[in-house]
Amino acid sequence: MTIRKTLLFFLLVFYTLSGKAQITPEQYFPIRLIYENKIDTCTILKWSKDNQLTPDLSIIFDRAKMKMTMKDQRNDGFIEFIYNKDTQLIIQNLYSSDNGKEKRLISRDSFFYNNKKQKVRYKSVNFINQKELPVEATYLYKNDTLITEVYTYGSEIFRTIVYAFDSKTRVKHQTILSAKATENYYYAYNSKNQLERYYATGKNSTDTLFEHRYIYDTQGHLIENQVYDFTGKLEHTYKKSYLDNGLISNEESYLLIKNDDLNTALYQKKVYRYGFRKSK
Repeated sequence: MTIRKTLLFFLLVFYTLSGKAQITPEQYFPIRLIYENKIDTCTILKWSKDNQLTPDLSIIFDRAKMKMTMKDQRNDGFIEFIYNKDTQLIIQNLYSSDNGKEKRLISRDSFFYNNKKQKVRYKSVNFINQKELPVEATYLYKNDTLITEVYTYGSEIFRTIVYAFDSKTRVKHQTILSAKATENYYYAYNSKNQLERYYATGKNSTDTLFEHRYIYDTQGHLIENQVYDFTGKLEHTYKKSYLDNGLISNEESYLLIKNDDLNTALYQKKVYRYGFRKSK
């Protein structure tokens, strides 16, 4: 299967889900809060070397069409998210454009749900290479709990993801089976069902390859994500602040930390600015 260079660029820019093709806007602009706070636009400004805030991402939500558009201000491509009446993502379109004059559809991801509002199927189509077959996935449930994801390219299964949950330890185990390797990921939750730890282990070992730790405020907002490397040393820290309505106000990133000292890190900051329109 060929690698989509343009799509790969966007995958690096935007937040990805477990290495899959689909991209989520929820990290930046939760669809639920759009309705609660009647927000229509968001501009994410990034702190630059000269201490000036320059636009990074712009997000526009069309409430009438249930459509969100995310554009990276540094290039001419953009991503379009279309939702159903239950605010579930049903179509994701990736476009490129020539200086904003002509847009070209690169790929389309489609999502399908059952009457319980559970995602049951996924399909990704590449419009650049007509010979490339669609990537598809099916989601299997047991007692309303997701237990298996199966990904196919044509008639070939190239990835299977199996989930298991230990109710006593509140740890969810994710096993990814593919031709290249078997990957094991773990998600540990607290009594409030908040994710506290996310980590991975080696194929034939219990050694931790990396670990994420999550800290929340009294309102349940995620305020800090700490990333540790395989030696247990703090590598990155991401901090978030929120407005009273629950939307993110700013993010601070401390990257490549040495000796647990944040003063040694590469510092980045993003500020969120929201706008209101008269759409219904």
